[in-house]
Amino acid sequence: MGKWGILTLVVLGGLLLILKYFSYISARQTPQPAELGLEQPPGVALPPAATFYNELQPSGFHAPETYTELALPKEPAPYKGACRGGSLEEMRASHGKYWGFFTPDAAFNAPETDKMYDFVAGYVGCVALARDDMNLCASLPGETQRNNLKIGFKTAPNSRCRKRASLLLFRSYVAGNAGNREHCSAVLANWRRPPVFSGSEFCGIAVKGPRAAMEFLSGALPRKKEKLRKFMPASKAECGGDAGCIDNFQLYAAIRDGKISECPRSADRSLCEALISGSETPCEAIVRDMSRFYCAAVERVKKTTQGYIGLTLEEIKTAAARKTLEQAEQNRQRLEKDRLKKEEERQKEAGRKIQDAINKKVKAMLKRSGAGDSI
Repeated sequence: MGKWGILTLVVLGGLLLILKYFSYISARQTPQPAELGLEQPPGVALPPAATFYNELQPSGFHAPETYTELALPKEPAPYKGACRGGSLEEMRASHGKYWGFFTPDAAFNAPETDKMYDFVAGYVGCVALARDDMNLCASLPGETQRNNLKIGFKTAPNSRCRKRASLLLFRSYVAGNAGNREHCSAVLANWRRPPVFSGSEFCGIAVKGPRAAMEFLSGALPRKKEKLRKFMPASKAECGGDAGCIDNFQLYAAIRDGKISECPRSADRSLCEALISGSETPCEAIVRDMSRFYCAAVERVKKTTQGYIGLTLEEIKTAAARKTLEQAEQNRQRLEKDRLKKEEERQKEAGRKIQDAINKKVKAMLKRSGAGDSI
């Protein structure tokens, strides 16, 4: 095969890589979240002392609708990350570039993006519990709609954060550790539909303990009685061996007794520890888990796309075309180098043959003249 044939194959190979990446982009699914229509309760502005990556200042419970920016509280001891580029600040900065509900040509797929928002909601909720400031959740994006994609109450990072944090604060309220009635009423905002009773009525009873709270709710919502029993049992014996129910009781018992060691080994363990200790240190475990997940997703994308991550389609086309031309030029130079080397070897071989012929003739002449005997 001639050198131009080889160059043609190289160019075609590069075009195939580009087509493979575009196919990968098209195959990704856009999340289609389920919708809920609950209003968010009013709140109070974030204290000026709070420090954030990106320094977006939330205002009460009115979450920002934009998904172009993401504000996250800074860790007490910043974690460098499970890989290069895997710190909390670097992961935050990649939002809108590698991942995000409205990120054009996002590198992460839909489940990976959803998982990243879940980590974000858990981390901010954890810090909110440590600071006893639910308004921190308001720094996260809320409900919005753009084009054909609608982010509803259940899917928005803001409400995910408030739901996880408020469930623990509610248990704290029921256990008698929180005098703030907002810690009780906030949990009602997570309901799919507005309750059929007033928040003040419910919270007035819930403060008496889990059994009183669940009896009230079971009376108001008889069809949910079994689910409510597992949600907040008054004792482990009431769970009948149900793992989720037992976790819920251990969570309540740990908060009631103020014992970090009793926090269940579940997804909300860090939040439980942060609430009891009043320290943000337990939240660092969420950042580490988030970083490991993020780094694995980045590595997957790099393998799938031959290293193209975080670029727009136009940038990918330009980079791929440049890479193809560079490879073609490198192959041309290699072929030229091989040709020159072969030509040099051919000339050396020809020179050796000429020299051998000359030497042979000289020896023959010397032999005829009789001088060859002395050589």
